[in-house]
Amino acid sequence: MANGSDLGPAPGGAYFAGNADAAQELARLHFLENLYDPRCQQALVAAGLAPGMRVLEIGPGAGSMLGWLSDQIGPGGHVTALDRDPRFLTGFTRPNATVITGDIRDIALTDPFDLVFMRFVLMHLPEPVKTLREIANLLRPDGALVAVDLDMCTHIAAAPWHPGAALFDRRRAALVDALVAGEVMNLNFARQLGPLIGAAGLRLEALSYETHLVEGGSDAALQWRRGSEHTVRALDATGQADPGAADFLPLHDDPDFAFLAPLVGTAIARRCDSPG
Repeated sequence: MANGSDLGPAPGGAYFAGNADAAQELARLHFLENLYDPRCQQALVAAGLAPGMRVLEIGPGAGSMLGWLSDQIGPGGHVTALDRDPRFLTGFTRPNATVITGDIRDIALTDPFDLVFMRFVLMHLPEPVKTLREIANLLRPDGALVAVDLDMCTHIAAAPWHPGAALFDRRRAALVDALVAGEVMNLNFARQLGPLIGAAGLRLEALSYETHLVEGGSDAALQWRRGSEHTVRALDATGQADPGAADFLPLHDDPDFAFLAPLVGTAIARRCDSPG
């Protein structure tokens, strides 16, 4: 069975956009919610989400899925949201929901959950297998985990003949390599979801991937550009950004340019009778 060290360099756990402008970061989170919430909701339903359940969401961000989960489980259920930086959840109040400030690696949660949901979290953690084992122990027998994460392997120019295609692909690849090498986060992560889940002693039930086309100059391209800007700044802060690391960013604004979005992997796993 694989272990964490078999699955590539691990990130250091620091959130790459932690110092981003609050308004821009909120806009980026809303963009990701609008883009990926439907996929996540389908996965949660497939995993057995039902009224009356006890649910844990790790890293709720701006809270769209938290609100949806609260609606789905109804007054007889309860959803706990755990986030290291819940600044965008200060106004969220529901009688069947609790927001906790903390890190899944450090905080003690004792009551078992029927379902755990996490999106774009594992790629930020230095020991994902260890964290997944801890999550397994938070689940009731046969409880489910829905984990969603990114992978930059598809984040390339859509038309290789475009004059900026080689620059875009080269700079994107260099940023990803620098983030992994610098242990900021692992953007080669989604392809590892299956092995990681198996290494943690969870039973994988379903694993699917998707990407889509993004046209330059679109609102979506602007948000991906902002994510790249955060990435360049994170590398600047550690002295790892190459000269010219940001010179591909204007391509996001070019209506004649298009690229593929990062690969998103969605895994449904279940606690075995005797989790690790």
